[in-house]
Amino acid sequence: MIVLLCPADLISMLNAIFGFLAIILLIFPSTQQSVMIRGSFIFLLLAFLADGLDGVVARRTEKGLLGPYLESMAD
Repeated sequence: MIVLLCPADLISMLNAIFGFLAIILLIFPSTQQSVMIRGSFIFLLLAFLADGLDGVVARRTEKGLLGPYLESMAD
């Protein structure tokens, strides 16, 4: 399975993980709501960064077999 992944695929998976963490931080209530919102915003910014970066990396390196699927899932 790891042979099917290229660097752009790994960045797409990071994008999905950052987006998921942003949602999780907003769903679960906490006593420090401002910290949770700020953390969610940071994860969203990281997801946007990873989304842009995976396109650049995909154009400069070889394309993996899972790339289009991971990209659409992460977006």
